[in-house]
Amino acid sequence: MDLSQDAFAQVKLENLPTQPGVYLLKDEDGKIIYVGKAKSLKSRVKSYFQSGVEHPRTQALVSRIKDFESMIFASLLKSRIS
Repeated sequence: MDLSQDAFAQVKLENLPTQPGVYLLKDEDGKIIYVGKAKSLKSRVKSYFQSGVEHPRTQALVSRIKDFESMIFASLLKSRIS
């Protein structure tokens, strides 16, 4: 499943909150392949699926993403502590 083409994934991306938090990117087996933090979850996670991702390492990561989760925190500081 290509997240950029999947209708369910598009809805999930659009419904991400704009608050700070942590996101988990998962592969086809549901295994977490990347954990990131962001000031705006929506902007950061959506950025993976925009055209123009140029860095080879990022392209390789994006090709493996099949699902994601997010957790909202009151601030980035709290996301670092948890």
